[in-house]
Amino acid sequence: MTDALAKWAAALNTFDSIKHNFRAPGQVEKALNSIALDERILLFRGSDSDIVERLSPYDQVEGASVKFATDRTAQKVAAFQQSNFRLPPALDELERFIFHGLSAKLPVTDSFYNGLGLTYWRHFIVAALHPEFEAGDEIVIAGQVDTLLYRIWQCMCKFDMDRPFTLTRKRNRADESATLKLKRPDLCITTSRALLFKGEDKTSDADLRKAIEELGTKMSNWGANFHGKVEYLLCYACAGPILQFCVLPWGSNIPRTLGSEMSMGTQAGRLRIIAVAIQVYQVIKAQRAHLPDHYFPLGWTDHTSLSSIEFFDGYVQKRVEYSQAWPKKRRLFMTQVYTACKDSAYLIHAMASPKDSPSPETEGVIYYAVDLEPLGVPLLSKYSDQRPKNQAELKSLTKCVLSGVQDLHNANYGHTDIRWQNIIQCGNSHRLIDLEFVCKLNQRPFTPPGYVRKARPELYSHKWVAEYDLILVGDLLESCKLPDLDGEGQELMHAMQAGSVSAGQALQHPWLTG
Repeated sequence: MTDALAKWAAALNTFDSIKHNFRAPGQVEKALNSIALDERILLFRGSDSDIVERLSPYDQVEGASVKFATDRTAQKVAAFQQSNFRLPPALDELERFIFHGLSAKLPVTDSFYNGLGLTYWRHFIVAALHPEFEAGDEIVIAGQVDTLLYRIWQCMCKFDMDRPFTLTRKRNRADESATLKLKRPDLCITTSRALLFKGEDKTSDADLRKAIEELGTKMSNWGANFHGKVEYLLCYACAGPILQFCVLPWGSNIPRTLGSEMSMGTQAGRLRIIAVAIQVYQVIKAQRAHLPDHYFPLGWTDHTSLSSIEFFDGYVQKRVEYSQAWPKKRRLFMTQVYTACKDSAYLIHAMASPKDSPSPETEGVIYYAVDLEPLGVPLLSKYSDQRPKNQAELKSLTKCVLSGVQDLHNANYGHTDIRWQNIIQCGNSHRLIDLEFVCKLNQRPFTPPGYVRKARPELYSHKWVAEYDLILVGDLLESCKLPDLDGEGQELMHAMQAGSVSAGQALQHPWLTG
């Protein structure tokens, strides 16, 4: 392998020294032939498969006297993908698949051809092969890993004509809190809000074992609760120039290594990493096609006009920037609310008291932050609609919502924001979330400046009383428009909308007890 690389490098150096004397494509080809360069180099796990080729950027246009550069990236991306590859490889077949070798050669070109007609695809291959490895902090190493993995995947996504999709990258930032870094992998790759690849970076090659171990401790409980039928999670551990691909089987927090260690410090190592990255792309693509309709977006961050929600394995972190709309004094009030509701089985829980958290992006900006559990799927969001489809489902949900409301009222609080978006399904039960709009009963509700109350806006100009929460629950029942809602159900719905029953009384109604 070393001799082949040396031959290739020497030939390219020779070509560099003469290429400026040849300006026409025919002369360039003649020069290449005179070097007797073996353009195909055997590098990949000692197999007989060639993985690199130099592609001519020229096409002869009929009737034209000159050749024109043509971008064949889409054809090359298609050639890398097996036409019958629709299901992800089974776990016991995964290593053999990603190290089997490519179904086409990597398009490698020299700088002269780059200048004449660089295709999008070759740009990323050349960019990945060109730089020498630079030792540095985790951010520097992360950038080099991204060049070999994420940018290759970006290009394949862009030109994939079969089942195009997008990948989203999220990395830990240098100025984020140590607590977040201990919870979140250094790299998360998501598609359709599902985490399908992650990575850990260390600066010293002596820390490879530590990087592999952290793959099993950060977001390790991703499992079927998050991604349904996905059998395993591909990942990498990087330590200095050394990169090791791994896999986390479903239900396990012990990573398995795939293949041998590869070095980003050598051209041969970078070629191997790119080749594996292309195979990994096919696995991610197949896994994405078999995601369930609804799952927890582990590693994803959702943003609203007021807050952001980041999903971890087992909990979410909610963050709100302190401002006139969200004054800092709300943190102490929310600490009291979450403490008062910590034993309710029908309300979201704070894992610890809300805290102040510095912004990772803007110096001097402070956020309200609270870690919340358990995880659940909102009954209504921009991604899905899980509202009750029949009377039996509506009864079960109503019992849970009224029980949560009763627990709040018993603690002398009103929810004030009961909507489908603020109810999550947790297994066979439901919980009320978004307690950040809670207020003391018989006091004016908290409404940030500019925030619009779309449901029953007339209620928010008065002191909030317990009956107002029941009115909102009654409106939920009506919005379902269930054709099988019987007379008792309609009776309870109208009683709540009239504000004539308490949560405790509603729970004793025959429609819910029968």
